[in-house]
Amino acid sequence: MPEGPGRTGEPDLQSVRRAFAALDVLVASAPRAVRVADLARHLEVSPATASRVLTTLVEEGYAARTPDRRYTIGVRSLPLATNWLRRLRDAALGPAIRVADQTGEIVVVSQLLGGEQVPLLWHLPRRREGIGADVLGHVLSPYPLWATASGRALLGSLPSEQRSRLLPPEPVPRLTDATPLDRAGIRSAIKAGLKGGLHFERGEVHSGLWCCSVALEPTGSGERLALAAVCLAEPSATQERRIHRVLRQEAFTTIVGLTALGAPE
Repeated sequence: MPEGPGRTGEPDLQSVRRAFAALDVLVASAPRAVRVADLARHLEVSPATASRVLTTLVEEGYAARTPDRRYTIGVRSLPLATNWLRRLRDAALGPAIRVADQTGEIVVVSQLLGGEQVPLLWHLPRRREGIGADVLGHVLSPYPLWATASGRALLGSLPSEQRSRLLPPEPVPRLTDATPLDRAGIRSAIKAGLKGGLHFERGEVHSGLWCCSVALEPTGSGERLALAAVCLAEPSATQERRIHRVLRQEAFTTIVGLTALGAPE
């Protein structure tokens, strides 16, 4: 018997519309995360229905679940958040260029989206403009949050309970011979970074890559960012000190710029 209108096809269409409406809310709120209850009120549905919509968006990469059990945009929906990305670029590009110019190294600005460290902006110094796409790919690849300097900087900026939710189960996957062996090793690396204010990566995700990263203070608009200088080889002691100084200075400048620009519309 053929299906009449409003039996099977209509609920499916309603689900699609709800998913698009939920995605609109996440994009408009970015980088702030949204509670299930708030989305349910906006969609005029039950919290259970809103949770199912968000779960589907997470499974497809259009949303991400934060460690405090809220939801934000995912990697696949990131290009839709044009207002936020424009605001971030306005505040962070100048500092990124200065770090690159003063250190001669690749600079990356990353945001914590759910449980992922996502590069949002990068800049190559003149001496690195000719590097191959494969090398740049190594620098910008979506490595595990806990294994990178920027990832550990972002983890260190979280309350300890939320941080624990994002640590990997044991045994910890080995990416290189320098990868931390267990959760205790990861916690120790984060603790050392918090004590010194800078987080380091010495071949833990890709042999030969060295990275120094500093977490920016979380903003009232929801940014949770890390600013990093990436070297393709171990820097000299003099160069390392220069990187430390410049990163600290420009991290502060970036926060001031984001605060001055205000929240995204």
